[in-house]
Amino acid sequence: MLAGATGQATTLLRPPYSSTPDALSNNDWRAAQHTGELGYLAALSTQDGLDWQSRARSPA
Repeated sequence: MLAGATGQATTLLRPPYSSTPDALSNNDWRAAQHTGELGYLAALSTQDGLDWQSRARSPA
């Protein structure tokens, strides 16, 4: 999405619905580790980005 909007690629990845590191399941952690193997850096936060609110508002 960022590359399409700006023309710039990034290797940063913020997993969706990762409001805190504790919010990630074991499968989520494995996926984050795998993206690291692919050259991405998973960016986690201790602050809820409230992205879960936008899911309710997005069209189906």
